[in-house]
Amino acid sequence: MNERINQHIDNINNPKQDFSNLTSTIQAEENKKKLLTCQKTSCDKSYFYVQILTRDILLIAESSGKLKICEKRKLAVNDISVDMSCIIYHNKDYYRATIISTNGNGYVVKCSDYEYIVQDININDLYCLPEDEIFFSVPLAKKCR
Repeated sequence: MNERINQHIDNINNPKQDFSNLTSTIQAEENKKKLLTCQKTSCDKSYFYVQILTRDILLIAESSGKLKICEKRKLAVNDISVDMSCIIYHNKDYYRATIISTNGNGYVVKCSDYEYIVQDININDLYCLPEDEIFFSVPLAKKCR
């Protein structure tokens, strides 16, 4: 890298040289740093959601592991409110979620780390979110257009 910088300084000191290659080289190096490995988790009419695999996958694994082993306290009907964070049991796994609404068959929730909507969650599959800080971290699915 220092060699390239010295070469660029030499190019600046010699005004007869063409700088177009210098600019494209620097831009290419900057663009390399912005590449991320992502996976799409869900989409709706206007947006799609991704997880940045190199970073988020470790947090998801840690959160998933803790969700499986943590002590779970079921929510009572009186405890439940819209926009409340909780844990849900769905498809044989536990997820961080937010309660969106109720319907005739149960509750509608949004899984925080995947941003997909789950309909008809039974009250027996809703749990209090433990006080562990990992459960209060920002959702791992990033909103994109």
